[in-house]
Amino acid sequence: MELVSNLKIVNIAHGGWGVARPEGKVFFVAGAIPGDVVNADVFQSKKSFAKADAVELVEASPSRRAHIWPAADIDKHPGGRPGGADYGHIIPAAQLRYKSQILAESMQKFAGVTIDEDLVKAIGEHDQGWRTRVDLHVGESGFPGPYAERTKNIIKVDELPLATTAINETEIHKQEFFGAQRIRVIDNRGEIRLVIDKQKPSTITELAGGYEFQLADNGFWQVHKHAAETLFKAVGDLIDDSLFDPKANNHDLYGGVGLMAAAVANKDKETKIISVESDTKAVDYASANLSFAPHARSVEARVDKYLKQTLDNGGRLNGATIVMDPPRVGAGRDTMQNLTAMKPAQIIYVACDPVALARDVEYASQAGYQLAEIKAFDLFPNTHHFEAVARLTL
Repeated sequence: MELVSNLKIVNIAHGGWGVARPEGKVFFVAGAIPGDVVNADVFQSKKSFAKADAVELVEASPSRRAHIWPAADIDKHPGGRPGGADYGHIIPAAQLRYKSQILAESMQKFAGVTIDEDLVKAIGEHDQGWRTRVDLHVGESGFPGPYAERTKNIIKVDELPLATTAINETEIHKQEFFGAQRIRVIDNRGEIRLVIDKQKPSTITELAGGYEFQLADNGFWQVHKHAAETLFKAVGDLIDDSLFDPKANNHDLYGGVGLMAAAVANKDKETKIISVESDTKAVDYASANLSFAPHARSVEARVDKYLKQTLDNGGRLNGATIVMDPPRVGAGRDTMQNLTAMKPAQIIYVACDPVALARDVEYASQAGYQLAEIKAFDLFPNTHHFEAVARLTL
């Protein structure tokens, strides 16, 4: 490790990195933000850039505060800082500003699209107590804890500030689980569930948009306690009613247990919509969750293969509304090209990564689609993550 002194942080980059540019070389510094001057330990160095951990604060940015998780603050050794709250040292208003800046810069750089620079909005209480699902790992001590950033080091912690009050009150992180490897703690509307290692999953029920959604306790559901409701409403609001045809070949791609498909079907109970999902159990749950819509169905398939097969078989999506919520890496070139080749009327794209979103917007633009509207929500306060929902139209 090489210690570099007095790095002046001048910008922030996607992933939570502070950016310094001494003598023409770019330093990406974890734990630092614009306005900081820090000393940093370099853990990766290339000819044109380096990555480092801030280890000492020489001068504090006006946007800095004491970390909400003292165990993760700059005065602790990087290898001992619990991960999961990499924006915890930033005042809430600045978190929103940085995230909005990163979204705007991503859209400009990767899609050539100019958007407002204040789009990311807070949802509910902005700071702590929002996380309904926490994954902890068990080490030799038997106590479950989070990993340190970028490592498999398990950190024993006294608190979980992002987790809901109900999760913290259980003090699961202070109990011994010898022999276990991974524990998921779930606040299921006030009832605490534990999933230890690969135990047989049980069914839980969540709520959004006035509907009940059943899912496996080890399955995917939005972690912020207001996220599912927020995204359900956002998808419904972003659909252009003048382009929406309930009888068209509407789809929910990467459909999970049917949350986004339900948001579409909610506009008209007679809506025809197909949810496409690769996870067998999620498909089964989606079929049940969408039973309120008689023309909804759930299909088990990988989205990329499903679209290619549909296109190869002469399928068309004329007049269709497509909702898609791909994984963090995005849908990718082939998927976007196959989708847009079938000419849906509108695509509602839910994204948890701004760069992946921007790249997929660019792929869609090659087929004539344009970004018509975009909204963004801070559904991961005190982290660098956020969600954006965009509408693409011809």
